[in-house]
Amino acid sequence: MYKLYLLREAVKVAPIPLAINLTNIWDLSVVPVNCGTDYRFRIRTRADLGRVMRCLRLPPMIQLSNGQWIQRQRAFLYFIRRIASVMTVNQLITIGFGGDPPLWPSTSQDTGTLDFKLDPANIGFFSNRFNLYSEAIRNKVNEYHVAWNIGAPPLFPVAGSFLPFAFLDGNCTSSSTPGTGPAHPGPGAPRRPNAALIQESFFTGWTYTHGIKHLTLDGPDGLALFCWGHASIRRNDLWFLHNSHANFFVGQAQLHVHLAARKVMYGDSIFPWRICLRSRHHATIADPLKVWKDDVDRGLSSSRELVENHYNGEADQQWPYMAYDPKLKIGNKDLASLYTSKMLLRNFYVCMYGNKNSVHFAYTPPELEAYAA
Repeated sequence: MYKLYLLREAVKVAPIPLAINLTNIWDLSVVPVNCGTDYRFRIRTRADLGRVMRCLRLPPMIQLSNGQWIQRQRAFLYFIRRIASVMTVNQLITIGFGGDPPLWPSTSQDTGTLDFKLDPANIGFFSNRFNLYSEAIRNKVNEYHVAWNIGAPPLFPVAGSFLPFAFLDGNCTSSSTPGTGPAHPGPGAPRRPNAALIQESFFTGWTYTHGIKHLTLDGPDGLALFCWGHASIRRNDLWFLHNSHANFFVGQAQLHVHLAARKVMYGDSIFPWRICLRSRHHATIADPLKVWKDDVDRGLSSSRELVENHYNGEADQQWPYMAYDPKLKIGNKDLASLYTSKMLLRNFYVCMYGNKNSVHFAYTPPELEAYAA
């Protein structure tokens, strides 16, 4: 059997090397007009890439952590191309980016550390849209209820009476196992100190993965209103809720509104009820409003499930680098900055083209320049 295996390996055809593109990628002018497959921003691609780059407000020259300098357009194009694929650095050099291999890891890391912070403290930017967000979700919940109960009246017939305006949830990012490897070069080297403890601190038995976790709030227009983190994937959603102060910041954005009329976030069953946070009612049999509350829970849960689309579907399809575990190693890469960059670029994408959630809730996201401002 082993001899047959060796013979089969010997006759294998060598892989065809990647075609070398002699045109170096230095700025937007050398990018083909229709290159949405490679650079994701797909309509009038070159013009749209320029809009995204201007909105990021990168300086003309970027100083990298290794002391080198790189031109803004080249760094931006490399960063987009890097997280939009799982190509290696050498492959990206081959297709036209050129340069020395040590230049590019610092480029992707430093360009990914964007000045935009999707922090709960910035939730006030969306405060003038809370009522419209709430109306979009109310219409969808009523639509669900009427479809499930033919001839029944809507659950919330009065406009403005509905409180949830966005959906709160945690998002896990898997990574390769941290803390492994030899402590020093050479044969027989022991493992790094505390390797087992480091592995355990970023491991969860719930999904049997290592990684980090973020808390996000998603609106019916498809945007992530804020993204707080990172922390170990071992932490549960209650820990994130407490440490992000999300309830406080949503309340601060509505100080001008009467307490009973303030719009609230809606989360799954683990979240407790707070001034600006709601979850399922879990009505008992003795509750006289049990039927109504169960219908509300059912409608809101069906609406909340839609925002899961961007976790394991939309964002990972657009930026597959962050979904490829072997590329992500805690301690070697700033996964928190890369995740925030992914969410920000996803928001840019939604502002420009919309997504499934904005279509489903029939709510148009803001213009890209207005959001980035």
